[in-house]
Amino acid sequence: QSVKHLIVAGESCPIALAKQWSKGRQLYNAYGPSETTVCATINAYDGTSGILSIGKPIANVQVYVLDKYNQLLPTGAIGELHIGGVGLAKGYIGKPALTEQKFINHPFKPNGSEKLYKTGDLVRWLDNGELEFIGRADNQIKIRGHRIELGEIESQLQQQAGVEHAVVIVTEAQQLVAYVASRVQGLTAAQLQASLKQHLPNYMVPSQIVLQDVLPLTANGKVDKKALPAITADTHSDYVAPSNPLEQTLCEIWQAVLGVKQVGIYDNFFALGGHSLLVMQLVSAANKAGILLSARAVFANPCVADLACSINESANIVEGGQIVEKPAALKLELAAHELALIERQ
Repeated sequence: QSVKHLIVAGESCPIALAKQWSKGRQLYNAYGPSETTVCATINAYDGTSGILSIGKPIANVQVYVLDKYNQLLPTGAIGELHIGGVGLAKGYIGKPALTEQKFINHPFKPNGSEKLYKTGDLVRWLDNGELEFIGRADNQIKIRGHRIELGEIESQLQQQAGVEHAVVIVTEAQQLVAYVASRVQGLTAAQLQASLKQHLPNYMVPSQIVLQDVLPLTANGKVDKKALPAITADTHSDYVAPSNPLEQTLCEIWQAVLGVKQVGIYDNFFALGGHSLLVMQLVSAANKAGILLSARAVFANPCVADLACSINESANIVEGGQIVEKPAALKLELAAHELALIERQ
């Protein structure tokens, strides 16, 4: 309790940790790479905000959020953080090529006398004029045509009540899996997935969320991704049983197509081993059961719950063993043509 001022830096600080240690003292969240003489921005955290920003630039430092064309981005748009000012290093000793790559000419001062440092960190401006740290640019991935920042998913997870820490990885099957540290009893993966869907598009919601008391750490305090438990086709998020005949039928079809014993309505088709060819089998099996859907619908709604909602809104469904036509009935498409189009995208 004798500590009245606490500055954290060097690694992204989880919001839960900031709230815990800001009680009874002033906590500062600082940011800055060595190339800018360490500190570049700082935030005096008030202990109440749900986002732990990296604040605003300190004196004699200028910061810019730019796109790949070195153009300014508006509030809310994610881009690479560029730093200028008197604290900027002159470059890397004995590495002229790297210096030229990372220390670029200032795009808004064309006389060539000033430089900006490309941090490689993704950030965005918040409405209050502070910067939110998203993650490393080299932690950006592309899955089925969508560009995804893993740090943005982790940031959203860490803003959820009861979440102490979170890390998101990509499996060999190109599926997003989140590992979450939480000691809150009753918190489920389904609850976290439902909450994420309110803030992120479906393709950014992890197909599986693994809850643990703590995440394994390396000697220097970072998450040890190599020590995380392996994900297999039988690894499920919390099982949620089907609640209506349509969900029950879809779960049974998935079990048959995927060759697994149990499928819950929030299990992800691709995380359980599904792929393009099995999507075609799934569409065919559903058609034989009287449920007309498209391959595109499966890709867009890889969980039974979402797919059932989509079918109820736009497709033919089975009621009492009979196909019921709906006004906006979705016609069965040429699966091979559609899959080829999706995979090209």
